Amino acid sequence: MVVIQGNAGAPGIAAGRVLVKRARAAAIVRNGVADREREIARLEAARRECIAQTTQMYEYTLREIGEQEAAIFKAHRLMLQDDEFFAEVAAAIRADGVNAEWALQEAEGRLTGLFAGMETAYLQERAADVRDVVQSVIDRLLGEGDAWPETPDQGPLILAAHDLTPSDTLKLDKGSLAGLLTEVGGTTSHTVILAKTLGIPAITGISRLLERVPHGATLMMDGTAGAVYLDPEPRVREELLARKAAQERRQRAAAVVARQAAFTRDGRRIRVCGNLGDLEECDAILQNGGEGIGLYRTEFLYMGHSDYPSEAEQFAAYQTIARKLQGNEVVIRTLDIGGDKKLSYLELPREDNPFLGYRAIRIGLNEPELLLTQLQAILRASAFGNVKIMFPMIVTLEELLQAKRLVAEAGRQLRREGAAFNERIPVGIMIETPAAAVMARALAREADFFSIGSNDLIQYVTAADRLNAKVQYLYDPRNLAVLRLIRQVADAAHAAGIPVSVCGEMASDEKLLPLLVGMGIDKFSATPNAIPRLKLAIGRLNAGELRPAAEQILECSLIDEVERGLAALHAQYLEDDVAEQC
Repeated sequence: MVVIQGNAGAPGIAAGRVLVKRARAAAIVRNGVADREREIARLEAARRECIAQTTQMYEYTLREIGEQEAAIFKAHRLMLQDDEFFAEVAAAIRADGVNAEWALQEAEGRLTGLFAGMETAYLQERAADVRDVVQSVIDRLLGEGDAWPETPDQGPLILAAHDLTPSDTLKLDKGSLAGLLTEVGGTTSHTVILAKTLGIPAITGISRLLERVPHGATLMMDGTAGAVYLDPEPRVREELLARKAAQERRQRAAAVVARQAAFTRDGRRIRVCGNLGDLEECDAILQNGGEGIGLYRTEFLYMGHSDYPSEAEQFAAYQTIARKLQGNEVVIRTLDIGGDKKLSYLELPREDNPFLGYRAIRIGLNEPELLLTQLQAILRASAFGNVKIMFPMIVTLEELLQAKRLVAEAGRQLRREGAAFNERIPVGIMIETPAAAVMARALAREADFFSIGSNDLIQYVTAADRLNAKVQYLYDPRNLAVLRLIRQVADAAHAAGIPVSVCGEMASDEKLLPLLVGMGIDKFSATPNAIPRLKLAIGRLNAGELRPAAEQILECSLIDEVERGLAALHAQYLEDDVAEQC
C-alpha cells in the first residue's frame, strides 16, 4: 500500500479504478498558410461550434445543478464571445500568415501569463478558465476529441489529471464518477466548487500524481483528509469503507429530519437557512429543509444582465422569492460587487488591493442612486413576504446610519407613489471586518440582526488572502482571534436582543458546529446540500453543556489545542452511530 498526500478539496470517501486523463500528446506546430482569410474563417467556425457546445453545457448545469455552478460556463461563453481577443488572434494570422492553432496558443500564453502573475490565487486560477476555453477551440480546429484513454472495466472511476476543467467533470457519467484527483488547482478552482456541489470527493495539489498513480490502478481516497491510498491493505480498506457507510447512514438520517425544525437536545431552537444565488436554487433550499433564505447574493442578479437591472426587474425577482418562501425569511443582501466580483457595465478603478478597496456598501454609499433603486425594489417585495435588508462590508457606525437613511428615503419615495411595503422592515448587517466585530455593541443598537461573513472575516483578521495557496496555513477558521471575535459579536448581539447568524464556509463545517452553538450562534445559512446534515447534528447537541466547553476552547493559545477541543466535542456529540434513525 502506498499513501499519497495532497490537499483536501471536496469531502468524502471514494473507492474505484483510476482513469487518467493526459494532456494532448501532439505539440502545436507553427505552419504557414497561403489563404489567410480562409484560415480566419476556419477559426471563426471553430469558435461558433464551441459557443454552441458551451451554451448546451450552461443550460444543462443550470437545469440539473444550479445557477452558481452554471455561471462557470456562462463566463466561458463570454470569453468565447470576446471579439477583442479573437480579433487579436485574427490579426496575428493576417500579419504573420500562421495557422490558427499556433496564433491561438500564442495569444493564450500571453493572457494566462498575465493571470498567473496576479497576486490572488483566485485570479491566478482564472488562467485555467482561459486555457479551457482556448483549448476547446484548438481541439475543434485539430478535429480532435478530448484526450480520454479507454475507460477501465465497469465500476466506480477516480478521474486523475494534471488539471481538470469543469467541462471535464461534467462529460463523465455521474453514476460512475466517484472521485477527482489533480496535480494542480486549489480550493477556489471551479472544478472543486463543482465537485462539492455534486457530492464528489476531490483532492488537489498531488505532487507527480500522473507518475505515481497508473491508469487502471485500484485506489481509495479521503477528500476530507486529502489522502490517496494506492492498493490499500485490507485493514485500511475496511476502516475507510466503514467510515463511508457511516457517512451514508448519516445522509439517510439527515433526510428524515430535514423537514423538521432544528432543536438541540435541551430545547434550544436554532434555525438553518440556505444561501441563494439565483431563483433556480430556491427549490433546492426548500427540498433540503431550509427554513428560509439566510443570504440572497443579489450580485448574481446583476451579473445576469448586460446593464443595471431596473427597479421593476429587481422587484420581479425579489417578489417571486418572497412568495415562494411562504412566510419564511428572505434576507436580501444589497449589491456586493468588487474584490473578485465584477460587472461588465460597472467601471471600477484598478486597485493594488481590490479586497481592501472600492467594493460592496462603499460603492452603494458613493453611488446612492444605484443603491436607492435596489432598496426600493426590496421594499416593494416586502409587501409579499418576510423580507429583510442586509448591508455588506459595514465597517463603521456612520456607514450603517448613512445606509439606513437611504432606506428611509426609499420608503418616502414609495409612499409618494402609493406603493405598499413593510414600514418596519428589519435591517441588518454583515460582520466581515475586525472593525465591525470590535464595534459590535454600538452597531447592535442600530441593526436588527447580525450575519457573520466568516470567509472575509477570517481573511481580514489573519491578513491572509483566502484565495492564495501560499498563505493558506494562516487562513484558518480555528484561529483564536477569529473565534474570540465571533464570541464577542454573539455576546453583543444578545445583549442588544438581536439574533446573530453565521454564513460562509464555517456555517457548513460540522466540526465547528458544537463550538459555534456553544458561543451562542442562533442561525446558520449554508449551501442547500449542507442543510439536512446540519439539522441532524444540531439535534444531537446540548447547548447548555456546550457553553462552558466553548469558553474552555476560547482560553486556548494554540490552534492544535483548539483542534483537540473540537475533536473531543465532535466525538462526544456527533460520532455515535445513527443507524437507528434511518
